[in-house]
Amino acid sequence: VPVLVEHVFPGDGATVSGASIPQQVKITILDGGPSVSITEIRYTCDGGQTYTNTSPYMTSPGEYYEMGTCLWAHPLSSPSSHSFTVEVDWQRYWMFGGDGGTATDTVSFTVDNTPTIAGVEVEPAGEASGMATLKATATPAGDPQAMGLMMCDYIDKVEFYAGGIKVGEVAGENATPVDPPEFLMGPQYVESTYTVCWNTTECDENGDPKWPDGDCEVYAIAIAGGSTAQTDPVTVTVHNKGSVSGTVYEIVKGEHKGIEGATVKAIRAGQVKA
Repeated sequence: VPVLVEHVFPGDGATVSGASIPQQVKITILDGGPSVSITEIRYTCDGGQTYTNTSPYMTSPGEYYEMGTCLWAHPLSSPSSHSFTVEVDWQRYWMFGGDGGTATDTVSFTVDNTPTIAGVEVEPAGEASGMATLKATATPAGDPQAMGLMMCDYIDKVEFYAGGIKVGEVAGENATPVDPPEFLMGPQYVESTYTVCWNTTECDENGDPKWPDGDCEVYAIAIAGGSTAQTDPVTVTVHNKGSVSGTVYEIVKGEHKGIEGATVKAIRAGQVKA
């Protein structure tokens, strides 16, 4: 067989990460002279033909590196299994026999774009009253510096929850990089910090506190296409209930007299029902 073909990336059985996974192959013409011509190259992903090169222009002996198709991996859930196949048609010139054939190679690989996210930090720590700050650091899968073979995936957004109720979210492009990236890329492609403000006094549509006083579990979810990662919950004590004291008076004949049995009650703004 005068022609060999093999995948350079991804390797068979490899686990890779990236928003898109490129197919890179090496074609080798072994004949000692220009007796063979490559007539067509077909690249497929997961069994479906995706790209055909009908004019490869390969005739001289040597090694040729070619890029085939790409798997758009960002929307996929992780991990997921896939395959690339390449078929190379070759033809020997008639004066050297005129025979031909097809060289093929298939690789199976796994895409894992699961991001990582560090535990939520609550400021002030331990007890939350009024406004509090929630922070989490998320990192997408992949290596942003390996641009030659695979792209880094990216974070779409990070959502924050308290007591199972969504507090807010931050889009990847609005995060703050932990370290300035070496390439011109947005914070969603590198390790970045995501921050939201949590109004612990917020009430629901019925005027009741969304987060009554007491312990509350806070966590964050990083979302990268079809892949997600969640932090371990952090317990925070919500404390918004204060104390009030006083006397209720009535005016009797121009004098203020205390009313026995009367009570004074403080109502948080937003809890008063019309």
